[in-house]
Amino acid sequence: MTRANPVAGQLTLLATTSMVLPGRPVLRVVIPCSKRKVASVETATRAELDERRAETEARLAGQARAARDLYTGRAYRRAVMTVDSFAARRPDLPVALHIASAGYGLVAAEDQLVPYEAVMGTNRQQWVTRGRALGMPAQARILTESCDLTLFALSQPYFHAAALPDFEPRSGFAVVIGASSVSASPHLRAFRAGRREARALGTTEREVAVVVLGRLLGCIASEGLAAAQRLPDDPLEWPQQ
Repeated sequence: MTRANPVAGQLTLLATTSMVLPGRPVLRVVIPCSKRKVASVETATRAELDERRAETEARLAGQARAARDLYTGRAYRRAVMTVDSFAARRPDLPVALHIASAGYGLVAAEDQLVPYEAVMGTNRQQWVTRGRALGMPAQARILTESCDLTLFALSQPYFHAAALPDFEPRSGFAVVIGASSVSASPHLRAFRAGRREARALGTTEREVAVVVLGRLLGCIASEGLAAAQRLPDDPLEWPQQ
């Protein structure tokens, strides 16, 4: 993707950091970032990333780090450990971790990011607008169509920013965890992860998607990628791993 020319009254379409994807993992997992990040001397603002990205990244280059190491929120770290555990258990099923960021869009775990402060907004329209500015719908399609299975375990702002309610991949297969509804596509399905599931699984609504993600990865580790298509919509009906 390339940087578009600014249009009056609109955000500039931002380039992704590395959507040239190394190799071909059979499985991708997409999780949200967290507001909490590693302490840094200086951080970029959302406006700086939007309007002067190259200059800002050059100024903060000494503080850049891999995306997976930038965020420190509890649910985020739990999700990363869940993916790492799966990778150790099933090295024969190469898995790639991707992170949804309000400053960068959908990035690979290894992408180098400078510390920043940015939010998606406060309502659905702002989430959709921000997602389009960051190119997230196109990024979601690229990720899904470049592997066998992609698992999206995103919060509501990123769910809408990536246009997952209307998502219809042409190839691959995607699972959206916690979605209220998705399109009727043969390449897509949703698993529940709401208040009911949080209570039954002994967790919070903030972390229930991560818990369901862990249970799903456990089923995939035991039964293979096809488990994502065979399992019931309700994760409370899944076998214990």
